[in-house]
Amino acid sequence: AVVGEASPSFLKFLDRFIIAQEKKAKIGTQNAVKAVIAKIKEYVGTNDLLFDDLTVSWLKGYETYMRKHFKNSTNTVHANFKVIRRILNDAINEDLFPFEKNPFHRFKMKTEQTHIEYMTDTELKAIEALQLTLGSKMDIHRDMYVFAAYAGGIRISDILQMRWKNFDGEKINMQAKKTGGVISVKVPKAGLVILEKYKPQYKIE
Repeated sequence: AVVGEASPSFLKFLDRFIIAQEKKAKIGTQNAVKAVIAKIKEYVGTNDLLFDDLTVSWLKGYETYMRKHFKNSTNTVHANFKVIRRILNDAINEDLFPFEKNPFHRFKMKTEQTHIEYMTDTELKAIEALQLTLGSKMDIHRDMYVFAAYAGGIRISDILQMRWKNFDGEKINMQAKKTGGVISVKVPKAGLVILEKYKPQYKIE
């Protein structure tokens, strides 16, 4: 009674969280969560990690470890902490961890602006002109990438679910897999050439 109840194991909760993700989350989200959890377990080693161990001090120590051991950038560290914070919030919702003890209330997650370099028309043309074995995986992947570029940067997840019924001869009209919004993209001539390459091979559906 004086000592109180032992704090639950955060590691065991992580295992439960992974199982829950496998039932409801997309494969990309599952893999991202599993990668974050694997890094936590490597940091902890053979020791258990209790909820009460999750303090601001622990977060700072883990941040240092991610930077030095995994060579993670500021934004990668931030992405890892976002996953951990989400998992903690789930534990709080299940009454396994008190809301007031959440260390993220007092821990500032840092981000930094990144410079994005975009592919030039010359580089895209070079990829498009590559001589590849017709019908090979590399050939198909190249066509998908080039088509995505010509179709306004359409996501790979949307390309994978495209059907001929989504193409009216001029535009692609479909529901985006990630956002649920409507995609309506006019396909330029270069994109039409790629579509024509595959049209005779498959039954239109």
